[in-house]
Amino acid sequence: MKKTQLFFILTFIAYFSSAQKSNLKSLEFLEQKAGEFAWTNKDSAYHYFNKVKILAKAEKNWTALAENYINTIRSAAYHSRKELDLETISKNLDELNMLFVHQNTFFSTHPDYPFYKNSLLNDRATYYFQLDDYGLAQDTFDALIENILTNGLETIPPHNIDLLSSAYIYKAKMYSDEGKYELSKVYFERNIRLLEDLKPNDKKSLFANYSLLGELYKRQANYQESNTYFIPSLKYKLRTNGKKNGIVTDAQNIFSNHIKLEQIDSATFYLKLIKEHLKDGDTYETRYHQAKAELFKAEGNYEDALTEQQLALNLYKEKWTTKKHLEVAQAHRAIGLTLLELKKPEKALQAYNLAIGELTDAKTINSTVNKTELLKLYNDKTDILLKLNNNSETFATATLAITLLDSLKPSFKTETDKLFIVDQAYPIFENGLKAAYNLYIKTQDFNLIDQAFFISEKSKSTLLLEALLSAKVTTFKTVPDSLLTKEKQLKTKINFIEKQIDKSKTDTNVLMDNLFNVKKEYNDIVETIEKNYKSYYDLKYNSKVASIEDMQLFLDKDEVLLSYFYGKESLFVISVTKTEKHFTQVKLNETIENLVKEVYILLSNPKSDVNILHDKTFELYTLILESHLNYSNKKNLIVLPDGLLSYIPFSALTTNESNSNYLLEDYAISYANSATLLLQLQERKQNNNAVLAFAPTFNSGKLLALPNNKKEAQNVFSHFSGELYSGAEATLEKFNKNSSKYSILHLATHAIFDDATPEYSYLAFAYDDNNEHSLYVRDLYNIELNADLVTLSACESGIGKLNRGEGLMSLARGFYFSGANSITSTLWKINDASSTKLMDAFYKQLSDRETKSRALQQAQLDFIKVNRENGLSHPYYWSAFIVSGNTEPIHTHYYYLLIGGFALLLLLLYFYLRSRKT
Repeated sequence: MKKTQLFFILTFIAYFSSAQKSNLKSLEFLEQKAGEFAWTNKDSAYHYFNKVKILAKAEKNWTALAENYINTIRSAAYHSRKELDLETISKNLDELNMLFVHQNTFFSTHPDYPFYKNSLLNDRATYYFQLDDYGLAQDTFDALIENILTNGLETIPPHNIDLLSSAYIYKAKMYSDEGKYELSKVYFERNIRLLEDLKPNDKKSLFANYSLLGELYKRQANYQESNTYFIPSLKYKLRTNGKKNGIVTDAQNIFSNHIKLEQIDSATFYLKLIKEHLKDGDTYETRYHQAKAELFKAEGNYEDALTEQQLALNLYKEKWTTKKHLEVAQAHRAIGLTLLELKKPEKALQAYNLAIGELTDAKTINSTVNKTELLKLYNDKTDILLKLNNNSETFATATLAITLLDSLKPSFKTETDKLFIVDQAYPIFENGLKAAYNLYIKTQDFNLIDQAFFISEKSKSTLLLEALLSAKVTTFKTVPDSLLTKEKQLKTKINFIEKQIDKSKTDTNVLMDNLFNVKKEYNDIVETIEKNYKSYYDLKYNSKVASIEDMQLFLDKDEVLLSYFYGKESLFVISVTKTEKHFTQVKLNETIENLVKEVYILLSNPKSDVNILHDKTFELYTLILESHLNYSNKKNLIVLPDGLLSYIPFSALTTNESNSNYLLEDYAISYANSATLLLQLQERKQNNNAVLAFAPTFNSGKLLALPNNKKEAQNVFSHFSGELYSGAEATLEKFNKNSSKYSILHLATHAIFDDATPEYSYLAFAYDDNNEHSLYVRDLYNIELNADLVTLSACESGIGKLNRGEGLMSLARGFYFSGANSITSTLWKINDASSTKLMDAFYKQLSDRETKSRALQQAQLDFIKVNRENGLSHPYYWSAFIVSGNTEPIHTHYYYLLIGGFALLLLLLYFYLRSRKT
């Protein structure tokens, strides 16, 4: 929605009808004339506003002068088609502020002074909004909200409710512009509740909110949902003879949604409606040209579309004259996209460069909304450069985009919004890797493998890595404990309220308002810490990733690391050993995608045909692995999977067409989300080296009994000391109370997944009438563990919603958030009896000081050997288990006793030899 229209809808309060009038008839007359022209004739309005100003100063009528400044600002904002109007706003804002300073004695006792001050804050915030300075705008709106809410909602006068509603919507609008959609929804929903509670008859404000919510859903490509907000808003404006600009805005958005939904007849109806409500020279003429261009493009008429887009661009240039602006950039980008359809990539590239020039000006580059738009342009540019075979510039542009993404990520506070911005940038990573690979094939410059590895690492595990770094900096000594404690308390409170809302079957408005306030307080605390403690901020948002050189120092001589990038068109594989590095590309197509999915389906079904399974897994092995495993001396394989490959246990891939030799038989295999994360997990945990195990009983409800889970857990204590809670004793309360004290956590229970909202996936504990019995992923964000190993011997504990670049949104990932060093989990619903045997063998190997990956390898090999002649040899029964993270051996009590005993023997030998000498 255009900024001038938003300003008018949200901030116009009828000062002309409510202002205290001067006793002078001439002043009244001038104010009346100014009011007549305020929204219709800018020049006449300015003329009378200036006359009022002169007379009010002469008569020392400070209230009339203050109201005149406010009305001038509002009128100038409504007409802000050119830079001159913004200068008028700025000048009057400063003069109004100085009036309050110089006439402080008068205004400090005036009953309307708080309203005047709030209006000044509101107008200054909206002025910053007009300038695209969202940082200052957000800060100023926050100050306004704090002023209004000082004494609570119950005492707010009606005019301050309008200002509060306006502030909420502006904040939501800015978050939406920046791509922070979850934050945006929070403020939109808060404003709807505010209007319903305090201004239930204010349909105008409610439908203004609806228009902006519709815009948000449109940006998320949810066009049907978008129209459910735009259409009622438009009907209301048509029914009440609303402002033309508002009607045009809603109609143009509905039109655009119908175009996206390929509903051309409906779109044409709204195009006519736009035309009916426009007149020559209208501020919103650009919208009509943009709409016509969309229709022409939908019909394949790109030449006429280009003509309409050029007309819109000319109007934007006229509006902003010499000033660089987002609207001009967006118009250039639209032209570039059309030129690309016309098979004119060189001209499209020129248009993109012009757009980039609008956004990389010194005055515009720090705007988050401009950076978000710039990220889209870099993506467009890399697409064209690849088509033009300009690999060097493609790589350079991708590198610029990655740097830009690093600067953007700290401003995105919710996990959903961070995932969205990373997902938006994913094509840039792929284009950068394509360019690096093309250059590598052409030049054989091995440095390009390092640069490709850098891009691949940047695409992986952004949120998980940030969470681990954030957990580390909570111990930062420079930040007061009181602030860190408060942050943790608020985070826990947010989780608690969200779960209450999820479970509530009645009206949740009170809970929603409470959640809004707590989230606001939490964000304020986080921003305070990040703003005032630079070292904390620098560590939390450390954008440095592991290099190939780092990994070669980390890897042992018998290890090979495979890093995958699963793009839309290509799969890239980088292999690294102590002394070598290789880089390959596999062109993705529907056949390969289907092969990966088919392999997963066959592996996770115990009744699938083993011969077909062997053929398919061998085919996948030759595509993604074989060329990188030509090492006779390697025994350990570290896999950094991506995309659909995160669902595949590499251990079950067959390596020979003529027999069923599994990769497991040649390599001990472990996994990690990224090389950078793997290095972060190498810090040794200091704990009691004991096991805490849980094996709850399930006798009723939707969770089936696990008859062998208690036996499985008991077997663990054949090899380690510790504590077991089974049956009704295996409660979540006991887990929360004791889990931080143990080095190994073994959870033999059910895992339930919610793919729509992965944070509501959970591990089930024993049912307790008085307490919670589900450990949700979201709960793990508030738990502090110190575990060397967490074993999730549960159903599907590794599978969750797949997000590009972030690995699996799963319980396994949740445990990394909470502080686990390594995780053993399953990729599908594992057989209860075979799980018991595998886990017993796994822990025996761990107690013998084997690495975690070799311990699992040996347990699986033993299982295959014992069951080679029966159906349990099917990979379904043994390959679901994977180990990820730090695979170093567990330091058992027996190990320390051995070391201690050896040290004692050395000491005794020393004293014996010394006594012989004397």
